[in-house]
Formats: sequence, structure tokens, C-alpha cells
Amino acid sequence: MATLTLSKQAINQAILAFEVGYDKLSEFSYYNKKLTKPTVPAWQTTDSGVTIGIGFDCGYNTPTEIKNSWSSILPEHQVNSLVKCSGKKRKEAFDLLATVNDIVVPIEDALRVFYNTTIYKFGKEALKVYPNLPNIHPVEQSVIVGLVFNRGNDIDATKDRRKEMRQLVAAIKNDNDAETAQIIRNMKRLWADVKGLRIRRDVEADLIAQADTQLPDNDILKLIIN
Repeated sequence: MATLTLSKQAINQAILAFEVGYDKLSEFSYYNKKLTKPTVPAWQTTDSGVTIGIGFDCGYNTPTEIKNSWSSILPEHQVNSLVKCSGKKRKEAFDLLATVNDIVVPIEDALRVFYNTTIYKFGKEALKVYPNLPNIHPVEQSVIVGLVFNRGNDIDATKDRRKEMRQLVAAIKNDNDAETAQIIRNMKRLWADVKGLRIRRDVEADLIAQADTQLPDNDILKLIIN
């Protein structure tokens, strides 16, 4: 068992800003306009599946995970439709959009699933490869969980694309903020033509590099990971 101590504001900046267009001024207006119904983001160029709420990609969730996350939110027939999207990606997922177009997820429900299940799942995934994560500052913990949310936790030594994810193991263990930030910036090599991901890595690195300060109690989110 381990406890992660996260920063809600850092989650807003490192995850929600990029997943659903959150910003302090308009908050979730982009989500409300564009993302209340299922989508398959960039299905022609990425391995995305049917995605609902805040980055909940059915292509990367099992039928059980889908049911556990959404059964208290959506009617049974809609949950069953989402279950059929489990594991489906790219065009196969895109072709399933017509079967889930009756689903609408208000931001309140999206946030409920995100904080009840999604953030826990990726906190657990992050801990598997970064066991020293609870020892670093809450803002930094939030960034690393967000990074795993976006990139997964594969640190396979045979894969060049995962080089920086491997390098983070030692940097986090040593709580070396400057090194951690630079490693995250170095990941931009992978997306020379994807502006959004390059910006995302810079935001994450900036959050890591900022001075560690005590956070107010109302900004703290604790996750007890079993």
C-alpha cells in the first residue's frame, strides 16, 4: 500500500488542460461545447479508441473497467454499448461511434469518473515503475501521474521511444527536479510535428522545475493505492 499526494491545480494544468481544454477563465466551456459525446480523437493517425468523459479511452479499458467506471453514471444499455468498444482502436473504433451517439456525459459526471476511478488507475500504473513517487513534491507526483496517463508506463529497455520514461526512474528516486524536467523536455523529440504534445511536455517540465512550496489543504488530493 502506498499513498500519493497530488495537487488539484497541477492536475488541472498537466492533465485537464490538455484532455478537455480546461483553463482558469472559461473552466470547462470547451468540454461542454465539444466533448460531452463520445469521440475517437485523431483516429487516422493515432491508436485512439472510443473516448468519453475526461480521456476515458474504451480502447484501453477492459469490459470490467468500463462497467466499474460508468455503471453508476449511465443507463445499463449505454454501458453495454461502451463495453462493445473495449479494445477497439482506429477505424474499428471510429465505425462504432454510431452505436454510442446517444450517450451524453455532463462535465460533472466526467469529473466524478475521473476522480473516482481514472486518476486512481494511473496513479497505480505510475507507482509500478516509479516506486519512489510518493517521496517527491505533490505537484511533481501529479505531473508524473499525468505523464503516465498520456504515455503509459512502459519502460521497455529495447524501445527507443521509451528511453526517457526509463530515465525518469533514477531521476525520481533522486528527487532531482532539474534532471526530471529536462528528461520530460527531451521527450519532445518524439513529436516534432505535434505541437500540442510538445506544449504538454513543456508545461509538465515547467511544473516540475518550479520551486517546491507548501500547498493549501484544499489543493491536496490523497490517493491510497492498494
